[in-house]
Amino acid sequence: MSNKILAFVVMILALVPECSMAQKPNAPVWTNTFADSTRLSTNRTSSRPETNRSAGIAIKDETHIVLFSLLSTGSLAIRRADDSSAGAWCFLVQVLNMETGSVESSSTLPAGSYSSQMAFTSGGFVISDPGRLTFYSRAFEKLPSKFEYVPLSENAARRLPTLVRIWAGRVYATPNGQQFVLIDSDGHHSRIYIFDGKSFKNTATEELTEIDPGSVSVGDAGFFYTDMNSHSHVYFFNFEGGAEEWKRPESSNKQVAAHEPVYISSGEWLDVMHTITLVNSKESNILFQERKTEGVLGPAAIAPNKRMAAVFKDDVKTGGIFDRDLHRTGVAVLVVFLDRLGTACEIPIAPMPLTQFAMIFVGNSRLVVLHDNTVSAFQVPCVE
Repeated sequence: MSNKILAFVVMILALVPECSMAQKPNAPVWTNTFADSTRLSTNRTSSRPETNRSAGIAIKDETHIVLFSLLSTGSLAIRRADDSSAGAWCFLVQVLNMETGSVESSSTLPAGSYSSQMAFTSGGFVISDPGRLTFYSRAFEKLPSKFEYVPLSENAARRLPTLVRIWAGRVYATPNGQQFVLIDSDGHHSRIYIFDGKSFKNTATEELTEIDPGSVSVGDAGFFYTDMNSHSHVYFFNFEGGAEEWKRPESSNKQVAAHEPVYISSGEWLDVMHTITLVNSKESNILFQERKTEGVLGPAAIAPNKRMAAVFKDDVKTGGIFDRDLHRTGVAVLVVFLDRLGTACEIPIAPMPLTQFAMIFVGNSRLVVLHDNTVSAFQVPCVE
């Protein structure tokens, strides 16, 4: 009798790994940890790691991705003659193999502020520091050309001398790397610089009066953005059409609460906040709404074939009877089908990111996620 019981127990234990694998179809294909988490740049503008623009992922070629993250050097900053600083911050840039996640090359590039940002283009790397852009080749060599400008916030600093010139302009590269955009704003007015991604030359400059671009999503043909002063509208700027091609869906303020517009094409965007909404930008039609949540959704990544989207999702709960505030308890990625209604799966992200988060589709079947000092690759769609 005891032998039968023992045999039964052995059979059950033998099935445990197989069952656990069946319950976790969204386990990462590979995971890589880099740097010391204490050196990661804290998101000074928001408590949400997904809004930290000092870190990101980009596709370098068919077999490699580029990972960059702003780190503290542990040294004191040196004040330069132009009132900028150097020495305290740097970007760690790594080139990873898509299939294995192994690091094949890396470098550290100096940054001038804890608000510095980076973009990766067809010509190399762009670092945005307060009042200037610095360019590096794909081989991490500093290029002689640079771009300097007077930030609009300088005017505010003159009115309020207590303000310090520390905020860098936001830079966004197109997915194909052929162009990139620099957005400079003082909270009331904005200036948009458009550059060639190969030569780094400024090809166009646009002025926005009484508009402060909030959420921005750049595609190969242009970019969507919202106004920080009024989230009821979504605007679209076409690279080929210039300033005359700004568009605003007439009924978006009635049908869609525009919080995080995500570029799909010049005719469609994905709007995310507490629901995932697919919108036709020209007719303002809601194509579908999916997954209403108590937490915040966004940002999102779109697969190259436009058939799937990966959306950031946080799980929240209230603190109790005397604490009605919402507290983040977990983070996940929702993989949603765009060609039909439905969610493919939910990928939990652990440990929960505290300082930075980014993600990108590598082809149509793999999603790479950066969370703090860890980068993981997941096979998608991960239908259970």
